[in-house]
Amino acid sequence: MCCNNYQMNHFNKLPDELINKIYSYLDIQSIKNFSLTFRRSAAVLASSSYLLNKYFKIKLDGDFWTNREKVLDVMYFKRYMNELDIADIHGNHNVLCALFKKYGCQIMKLKISNSKIDDFTFREILKYCPALKELQLAEVSVIKKLPAINPVCMTDLKVLSVIYCDWEIFKFFTRSQVKSLIIKSYLDEGNRKDLVRYLSFQRKLKEMTLHGTALRTLFQNNDVLGNCLYNLHSLRIDNGIGKNSDIVNLNIITFVNLMDDSLNNVEICGPHNEEMTIFSLLHLENVRSLVIDVRGLPKSREFYQQLENDPKNPNLDSLKLVGFFFQQEYAIKSILLKYPMIRDLEIYDWGNGPISNLLVFISQNLPYLRNLKITEITNNENIKLNALQNLTVQYIRNARKLTNFIVRNNSVETLNIGLVYIGQVTEFANDLKDLNSVKHLSIGGNKTALRKLLTLIHQEKPEKLETLELSLVCEEKNASQKSIKMKLPFDPFDLNMKFKVLI
Repeated sequence: MCCNNYQMNHFNKLPDELINKIYSYLDIQSIKNFSLTFRRSAAVLASSSYLLNKYFKIKLDGDFWTNREKVLDVMYFKRYMNELDIADIHGNHNVLCALFKKYGCQIMKLKISNSKIDDFTFREILKYCPALKELQLAEVSVIKKLPAINPVCMTDLKVLSVIYCDWEIFKFFTRSQVKSLIIKSYLDEGNRKDLVRYLSFQRKLKEMTLHGTALRTLFQNNDVLGNCLYNLHSLRIDNGIGKNSDIVNLNIITFVNLMDDSLNNVEICGPHNEEMTIFSLLHLENVRSLVIDVRGLPKSREFYQQLENDPKNPNLDSLKLVGFFFQQEYAIKSILLKYPMIRDLEIYDWGNGPISNLLVFISQNLPYLRNLKITEITNNENIKLNALQNLTVQYIRNARKLTNFIVRNNSVETLNIGLVYIGQVTEFANDLKDLNSVKHLSIGGNKTALRKLLTLIHQEKPEKLETLELSLVCEEKNASQKSIKMKLPFDPFDLNMKFKVLI
């Protein structure tokens, strides 16, 4: 709901009963997040009987801290705030502590960004949030006031994200056991020993993500290898800009080798991880899911020959290859031959490389493939994937080739299309009646394409289609993703209301 300043002033003068009545007419089932724009609507909306079971989110930005009326609105809030997002903090200690003392016990997800907080206030904030499950800190500077930091024990904290922060902030969490840790930095990390010491306490850590220079800073010394992260199931690394030193690469490989028995998922992103990519393809035997950025693949043909000569790895279930495919076709084929038991394959070729010619090869060498995600269907040959159940394509440029492919592979039950162009809508909608195996369809596009597609599907009434999900693809950079999901056959009233929410 949006209003200009004139409309907002009139809205704020309405009685509570009328405001509540307005909200009662909203399509509550489709609302996921609430943005509190009106000064008086906050408490009314939050206490509304129509929203008691809704996940509630509130964002407090820099304007909040300078507007006394907004502070009063929040301080008299009557409802739980499941998620709190605060930015540009420059409020004093008393205001922050009063806010978290009142609502901290209700907050499950907290995000603090672009703020400066003294260590005493930050510790008090954490103490007032005993039920916190997810904490994200982005560009947060902690000002020293206390002689020493006494860690806080947060027993329910499961996810911790530290983005562009001094690593001294980990001193607050050495008594907290998290399951997922995300670290992103570009220099200015502070003392790496603060992170190494923090990791030494993490016995329950299952997922770790290292972005940017965090990777090379953490592994520049082998003292991190002594940490007992034997429950680590997932590791994602992206070294950002610049190559790692030989020592860093050796320490990373040694660390991953030590974790081989517990690691199920390894994701290697960025163009400067060639050594780690080679090691993963040749030596990781127990990993179930592997993500490779093809920019990190070696160029020498000898490596791919070795890959073909090595024993096959039957343990890998899921493989994802992403990036601009500048490699020759034999390089990708060698990788696929290494893993004959793949059930989930994701290949997004944004470089228009050899991928269009690989479908025949995939059909011949991956007999257990169930889920396939590719950029588009460009091959019109007689390709048969006997076990294929779910197909995802990023866009449609030739609707007839896609429908012919699905007709031949009549085991496909779920079809996901990232983007349909307006020129392909009519042909695709007309062909839907021939796709007898497809029960679930998810498709994205602009307003015009989705409206036309919905009208045609309503007219054609495909007999086998059970659910339809439409996603609005917006050109705006920061536009939120909107989607609706409907069951067929359509209810005309429900159809009209949901599409209004979408557009």
